[in-house]
Amino acid sequence: MKNVNKIIALLLSATMLLALVTGCSGSAPESPSPSPQSPAPGSQDTQSSQPAETPWPEKSVTVIVPYNPGGDSDFNARALCERLTAVSGQSFVVTNVNGNSGAVGSLQALSSEPDGYTILFNHLTFMVNYFTGNSTLTYDDLEVGGIVGYRDDGALVARSDLGISKLSEVITYSQEHNGMIYGASAGSLIMMAGFELRDRGANLTIVDAGGAADRLASLLGGHVDFIYVSASDVTDYVATGELTILENDLGTTAVTLPTYYQMLFPKGTEQAIIDKFAALCQEAIFDDKGYADTIMTAYKQEPYYKEPQEASKILAEVWDQLAGYTWQ
Repeated sequence: MKNVNKIIALLLSATMLLALVTGCSGSAPESPSPSPQSPAPGSQDTQSSQPAETPWPEKSVTVIVPYNPGGDSDFNARALCERLTAVSGQSFVVTNVNGNSGAVGSLQALSSEPDGYTILFNHLTFMVNYFTGNSTLTYDDLEVGGIVGYRDDGALVARSDLGISKLSEVITYSQEHNGMIYGASAGSLIMMAGFELRDRGANLTIVDAGGAADRLASLLGGHVDFIYVSASDVTDYVATGELTILENDLGTTAVTLPTYYQMLFPKGTEQAIIDKFAALCQEAIFDDKGYADTIMTAYKQEPYYKEPQEASKILAEVWDQLAGYTWQ
């Protein structure tokens, strides 16, 4: 009987040991994984999934430039749209909608259906329109598609027959000749150069001379005394002695503020469309030497693109800077 009890005890021990081994080697229930934290603004989310696929674009995309043809904005938009057409397989078509210093075209673009088929191409004048009361639109009313170009060769240019070559001489000349006429564009950033010069004592009348092409025509026609344009726009006229680029010996900040060309979508545009657009821009802007040569030849620009998140941060910084100006 004792032997039987020993056998039973051994069998029970073996059974318990087997159960213990099985429990250790088996798959234990997994505890819930902690939810990944949202990345801080400006940081990369390395755990994020690939952007959602979208068939966009499936037809032509309208890109509204809110200025007349012939200026730097129109040129940059058309050069980029030609490349976007090539890489996307669908036409990106520039439409010029001028009016109220860009406010009319901006409102038309951003009040369109948020389906990705209407995009606004603009620059810092979008902000200036708000500060000058031309528009109530802010970046809360849209989706940023990115900064697609950068230019910092803006200059104040005068007729050479005036005999001046520096901004300080604008002050002196205007005081001695009962004033000068500054050809600006109403509601645009370039008005600030005139405001700053008046603050320093210049006797100026600031008039609305339209977009870049119109301002240049007004200057060459003798209707205004000096204007703000891209230095690249007047290279030939400087070479012939008709025009003079004025040296910024006063440190006027409005003259040196760079231009950021922006692509902006109507509010509510699907993120997948904006992500697809960002990928197309990367390819269009950086993978074609012909595009690089085109913008370098015309405006001494380098290929430049900032994706939506980084672009939003840059534009927010510029907004804060402009908000500190006294707008008259």
